[in-house]
Amino acid sequence: MNETRQQQWRTLDRFVEICSPWFTLIGEHLQDDDQQVYDYWLSENTDSVVILTIQGGKLLFPLLNYRPGLEKPTLEFLGGRVNAGQTSETVAREILEKELGVKKDAIAHLTLLNPTR
Repeated sequence: MNETRQQQWRTLDRFVEICSPWFTLIGEHLQDDDQQVYDYWLSENTDSVVILTIQGGKLLFPLLNYRPGLEKPTLEFLGGRVNAGQTSETVAREILEKELGVKKDAIAHLTLLNPTR
């Protein structure tokens, strides 16, 4: 008979924690039952929205944006972070107005494909 042993991991310390408005990165040292020590990395991300803007059956994008890492302008979907106290719908309307100049009352329909709030 093959017994399964449940390991008990122990957190030894947290050696780094980097917090930003977009994510928190945590590094910890964990130890298993065999006294092996491992680096463990955890990323906690905030909720965000990605917006597909369709008008007359065509996708609308903002102007090309230069991306330093790629060293060229790229097309991007609109999007942004959903902070505590906000809803995805509210953030989407704000982004559409800011990035494309679409007034909130001019938005005919919003469909949330993966609602979390």
